[in-house]
Amino acid sequence: MSTRNTPKRPWTANPAILFLCIVGLASLFVFLLSFKPQLILRPLDVFTARVFAKTGSTLGVDIVREGNSIILTWGARTRQFIVGYGCDGLLAFLILVSAILPFPCHWKSKLVGLAGGIIFVFLMNQARLAAIL
Repeated sequence: MSTRNTPKRPWTANPAILFLCIVGLASLFVFLLSFKPQLILRPLDVFTARVFAKTGSTLGVDIVREGNSIILTWGARTRQFIVGYGCDGLLAFLILVSAILPFPCHWKSKLVGLAGGIIFVFLMNQARLAAIL
């Protein structure tokens, strides 16, 4: 009698386990951000506002930035807003990380996905900030 050698499936091939890993990682990130969010979020908010202000001034818009506060003047219109929690795109990136890390592929592919994902999320967040105005 012959025994069959069936290939062993990776643990991430099970959709239920993959789903639980994604939800678990996302919950962990939200839990970690709830302790000291100002240590992570404040520099990210200032960086997001700085890039938005530089991009806007390059396009010919009169923008004044102080920290994470932006004052935009376009013709006779003046708008002021503060880039704060939720405007930095961090949560979208953490959800992306939570989906990429448990995905069954090589680590090199995961790193390429994370690098491309952070750039994509940051650019989409900049476009979202511009659309708010």
